Amino acid sequence: MNENIKKYWFVGLVALFMLVFSFYYLGQELSNNAETKIANKTIDNDSVIYELNGESYLAKDFYEDFKKIGSNISILVELQKLVTKDIKLSDELNNQALNSVAYLKQTYSQSQLLSELKKFGYDSIEDLKDLVLLQFKTNQLNKEYLKANLENIVTPYVAAGNGKIISHILVKVADVTSETKEDGTTTHTLNPTADEKAKLEKVLELIKTTDFAKVAAENSDDTGSASNGGSLGYVNDASMANFVTEFATAAKSLKEGEVSGVVETQFGYHIIKVDAATAEKLVENDTFVSAYFSDANNNPLLPILLKAKELNIEVKDEEFNAYANNIIGE
Repeated sequence: MNENIKKYWFVGLVALFMLVFSFYYLGQELSNNAETKIANKTIDNDSVIYELNGESYLAKDFYEDFKKIGSNISILVELQKLVTKDIKLSDELNNQALNSVAYLKQTYSQSQLLSELKKFGYDSIEDLKDLVLLQFKTNQLNKEYLKANLENIVTPYVAAGNGKIISHILVKVADVTSETKEDGTTTHTLNPTADEKAKLEKVLELIKTTDFAKVAAENSDDTGSASNGGSLGYVNDASMANFVTEFATAAKSLKEGEVSGVVETQFGYHIIKVDAATAEKLVENDTFVSAYFSDANNNPLLPILLKAKELNIEVKDEEFNAYANNIIGE
């Protein structure tokens, strides 16, 4: 468990940051492909803090490990501040950060937020904005790290999992006939109404001349992804297992920028687009950055520690330095 804490710093090291990330990527990333805070779920009367690839991590384990490395948290936060102080956020990202602050204040009580803030050296609820902005700046730092390592890190990582960012438009069909054969396979026959057929034709015409994301936002019956322009985020061979076979097969066959024909599944008619599949385009996308640093093999502390080393920031704490050197590989 201690190794998981080291690898998932916004889960183990910085509990509040997990909430910020969860909101920031809300609707942009498949929930089965990243750590998510599990609300109101317990196992043997112990709260589930997060789940990863189907495995649950309990509060008792979380807090035992949190205490083991708690002395490093304030140092990490200060390093974050130092290595990101010159990073400028765009107006769009600033607005997203402010929206995140508003969301957190609406979702959690002041006492809950203040309790988390104090763990990281903040003493006022008004400091929440600074903490959220710090996380957005850190995300930019992570992007810079990946851009600087396209060939040796990003390209092999993407190739290994056949990764890509996909979007889709769903025209739901209410009447579906299902038949299970002797071999256990099930076939689905769509029985669309005239209105459903007309909607499909309308969508097919619109995507010829209108931005795919706009068409998805205004017409897709998958309301969860429609709110984000139809995006299903970053997917790879492993996460494709979460999709029905017909959808996954079609998505895997598409290259960057390509749009599928009509794909029939038990849910209705899908039109799929690959928004990004090359390293150059993927590193510009926040969902990919999040997915990369959510992978158990990629430590999200590394860009911060490497930047601190580049800036000759010297930490006067032997325990922390041993911890950092282990991550850097020295």
